[in-house]
Amino acid sequence: MSTIVEALAHHAENNPGKLFININKPQGSQCLNFGDFYSKSLKFAGFLKSKGVGRGDIVLIVHPMDTLLHIAFAGSMMIGAIPSLMPAENAKQDKQKFYDNHRALYSLIAPSMIVASAEIRDQYRENLPDYGDITHAVDPDDPALDGVALTEPEAVSGSDVAFIQHSSGTTANKKGVMLSHEKVLAQVAIYQDALDMDDNSVIATWLPLYHDMGLITNFMLPLIRGLTVHAMDNFEWVMRPVKLFDMIEREKANYCWLPNFAFSHLAQRARDWKHDLSSMKYWVNCSEVCRPETHAQFVKAFADNGVTEESLKVCYAMAETVFAVSQTPLKTAARSLDLDQEGLDRREVVPATPGKPTARVFSCGVPLSGYTVTIVDDRRENTLPEGRIGEIAIKGPSTFEGYYKRPELNENAIVDGVYFSRDMGFMKDGELYVLGRKDDMLILYGRNFFAQEIEVILNDTAGIKPGRCGAFGVYSERMGTNELYALAELTDDGDAETAERDARARISEQLGVGLRRLFVVEKGALHKSTSGKQNRHLNRLILDKFLQGENIA
Repeated sequence: MSTIVEALAHHAENNPGKLFININKPQGSQCLNFGDFYSKSLKFAGFLKSKGVGRGDIVLIVHPMDTLLHIAFAGSMMIGAIPSLMPAENAKQDKQKFYDNHRALYSLIAPSMIVASAEIRDQYRENLPDYGDITHAVDPDDPALDGVALTEPEAVSGSDVAFIQHSSGTTANKKGVMLSHEKVLAQVAIYQDALDMDDNSVIATWLPLYHDMGLITNFMLPLIRGLTVHAMDNFEWVMRPVKLFDMIEREKANYCWLPNFAFSHLAQRARDWKHDLSSMKYWVNCSEVCRPETHAQFVKAFADNGVTEESLKVCYAMAETVFAVSQTPLKTAARSLDLDQEGLDRREVVPATPGKPTARVFSCGVPLSGYTVTIVDDRRENTLPEGRIGEIAIKGPSTFEGYYKRPELNENAIVDGVYFSRDMGFMKDGELYVLGRKDDMLILYGRNFFAQEIEVILNDTAGIKPGRCGAFGVYSERMGTNELYALAELTDDGDAETAERDARARISEQLGVGLRRLFVVEKGALHKSTSGKQNRHLNRLILDKFLQGENIA
């Protein structure tokens, strides 16, 4: 098989009745087997052609969790069009900013069609009128589609771009990662072996498909491998996390990918849950900085349910390599290291000593077969030895084709087949340790800190709402250096003065650096991307407004 479409056709022919996806909804389940998936995708492909969509055209899909997402995506690929999943507006986002950003992004993408639900179609026609005529709400079961259905997919090459995965970040600045069929197939072939999957493997998920972790692990991987997925809506999971365990127990699921905060959310919300989770082979922690204390918390909460340390894996992944680069080896628990914080400031890996600030870092495992991970210096000229911190550079069989219509980014991102990630980390005993984004490094009092390591401490401070904080360096003329400032939203019972005092003490104790001020913002004020990552640029503007009333010289 040389394309994703050929993989779908293979499963439709050889195992048409096998369940591909079951979406659990409050009003009932929505199921799609491989045979129906293939035939409905052919109908959708015909619909696209009838509207003038052709090879190389961009098809944006904006829809709640529904089998239409899968059908529209596959149908687009069947005619050589390039699908891309986009998030819908939600109540937590500023409506005007959401549509302004999308207008800017869409002007770059120039989509030929936008596929949406009826509700989202109406929202687009009201707020993005320039795209109203190309926004369609389509029922894949509409008998009218029978008349335009293709009899077979059109010829597509493995080197053709299969789809575009948009990165996290401010919507207007999202980078469109172009991924070819052959690169996606290569990733899946290697990653399934790293997961010890077989034909009967079952996946459970609540992840949205517009994020690379959801798109690859819960759509592309099972489609290509011929596996079954049981899914639920991400907003429902946040409100009722126990429903994920209900689904795992009922369907005897074996695999589940989650971001780090989700493990913590489940452990904190547990109320004497009696679920049998022994069917689970692996829980994979990915997409944000993974914390060893989170794994310990999850295992402690659910050991009686069948969760073991060895079943929890850490994965380093990104859209630019389709997905996984490294992962905790099978049948072993993820390793962690206690390191001297001052050593990290010097970009050196030094074991922690009693009485000095310590940083605990989690291993992201070993590189997958066929992937080479090296650590390079700031000039990207020299490879650094084990135990030295630098930028993570990756070479492998699934490196992306470049950013869509962003040539200015491509020349710095990929050089001779090597992708420079802008993530900072180090290798130790053959395993990769990721510390944070190069762009998120704060230099405070001449020492280097990653914003994320400070934010982890803030998240664990009583009174601060987890995931709703930010750390920043602000230059002080009086001190002649950057000082540490923070923003935070409070819990319902949080007290601003107490939270600031406790945060200052915890940061000083754990990192040996002082917190100048913590400013409290209203709930929902901090900006995050659709994948839950902080928008540091917009949040820094919020901080600047506070600083206008402060004398920081």
